[in-house]
Amino acid sequence: MALATFARIYGSQGQWNKAVKLHKEALNGFKQELGEKHPKTLLIMRRLAEAYKGQGRWNEAEALQTEVLGHCQKTLGETHPDTLAAMRILANIYGKLGRWDSAEKLQLTLLETAKCQLGETHPITLDDFGSLAAIFWLKGQWDKAESLQVKVLENCRTKFGKAHPQTLGIMSSLANTYISQGQWSKAENLQSHILELHQKRLGKTHLETLSAMNNLGLIYRGQVRWAEAEKMLIKVLKGRQRVLGDTHVDVLITMGHLAAVYRDQGWWDKARVLQEKVLAGRINSIGKVHPDTIVATGNLAATYQEQGLLAKAESLQVGILEIYKETLNDETHPNIVVAEGNLAANYWSQGRLPEAENLQLKTYQNCSKKFGESHHLTLTMMKNLGITYRSQQKINSARELFVEALLRCKKSLGEDHPETLRATTCVAEIYQDQGEWEQAEEVQLEAIEGYKKLGWENHPEVLTARGNLAETYMNQRQWNKAVQLQAQVLEIYRKDMGTTHPDTLEAMGKLATTYVQQGQWVTAQEILEELVETSKKHLGEGNPVTLKAISNFAKTHESQGVLREAEGLRKEES
Repeated sequence: MALATFARIYGSQGQWNKAVKLHKEALNGFKQELGEKHPKTLLIMRRLAEAYKGQGRWNEAEALQTEVLGHCQKTLGETHPDTLAAMRILANIYGKLGRWDSAEKLQLTLLETAKCQLGETHPITLDDFGSLAAIFWLKGQWDKAESLQVKVLENCRTKFGKAHPQTLGIMSSLANTYISQGQWSKAENLQSHILELHQKRLGKTHLETLSAMNNLGLIYRGQVRWAEAEKMLIKVLKGRQRVLGDTHVDVLITMGHLAAVYRDQGWWDKARVLQEKVLAGRINSIGKVHPDTIVATGNLAATYQEQGLLAKAESLQVGILEIYKETLNDETHPNIVVAEGNLAANYWSQGRLPEAENLQLKTYQNCSKKFGESHHLTLTMMKNLGITYRSQQKINSARELFVEALLRCKKSLGEDHPETLRATTCVAEIYQDQGEWEQAEEVQLEAIEGYKKLGWENHPEVLTARGNLAETYMNQRQWNKAVQLQAQVLEIYRKDMGTTHPDTLEAMGKLATTYVQQGQWVTAQEILEELVETSKKHLGEGNPVTLKAISNFAKTHESQGVLREAEGLRKEES
């Protein structure tokens, strides 16, 4: 009994290795003393499965929990509380393994049983409704998830009140669903309300309050309100460090979120320093192969990739893939699919396009087979494969994929979903490639209007779409429209991202290029002089943006007969 008690304590502290060791010893003792099917033995088996979950050993957790469920069904019956508890744990494990249909089937059984035994508004029934909604969310069925969560939220408010933990929990889940649908304002309203209730009930420094602040900070990040996100996450980080210490899991989580805000802004060194701390903390506390450690490794790899440290990023990404393949034993698991997609993106960045294509084709086929043709992961992999086709000048293959992806997005997600708008943008780029400028313009305007409906007017994706529309205007020789749009985009980048952000510098380069093509040499020269100096300092002398700026700067000098300076710039360019 003492072993089992200590094992539970270690588990509650996240010390899963110690918990597993003691649970195993306790289980052997219970089996010898009470037998394999005794309720206390089954309870220890269930707790051992939970500890395996904590370690990310999902296959072992599934095997053990399946055994527990079988014993419970045989000895206690299908509707005994212990049997139902075992089913809930197994459904959760199926979800983590990406076996969403199996999870949904179990959860539906649980829900029907709870409704019959306890009624629709019992806390356990409401939890089962919430768990089913979570499975719909994993499957990308966000409308179904939202509908169920709204219903549960109404019942929780009526049953428990607006400030009850169960009410706030489902409210937070609904906010996450809104995020997945790109409905940031709705998500913000809910999360702000949660924070306000926590502050009033628990105080500003309570851990629950800090958790709500953390979630709101993530919403600010998604809305590109980076200064507000950074300020809030720093406050959360300091609050959690004060209460929990520097190495607690919640401290590392917030540190990772803050690093993501830095990375979004192009502050890669600041992001990398934090991510390296997070990874070291994860390895030290839970080991190299734990799922949370692998996520931290992937985040660091993404920053390396942004910095152009592609070999270092690849090394980490290959390691991640090897661990997933060894521990998950399922080529179609979502984690493996995403990891392969990230590695393929690195190959693309390195110019290893055939390797990228082969890996992307594999991930796309696996997603189609596992999740269906309209799942958001399938659509993402489809789009990425199309981008690689386009990079290899396989324009017809790319067009076919992009058009099909757009049709599927519209059908399964709706006209104004972010994924639909991204697919629309890809189709527009293909029209540009093929010189179909009127069609490109029509589709680009459609995408921009869709982003406006979402309230994304200054979001980076919208700015990219507006920049692409300016390019269409240039090719139609509508110079004034192009310049006006590019100047607006540049102004927003400068205001929101700063004068040295890579996207700001790229926008400067595009505006300068338009002036060069119009023969407005003096205006172009003013922009290019600043751009060359800033790009050299912040992007490096060999960066494509820097080299393009130097080339255009040389053109402006040549056009004005300043040949000596032009010659010097041409030498820099080469």
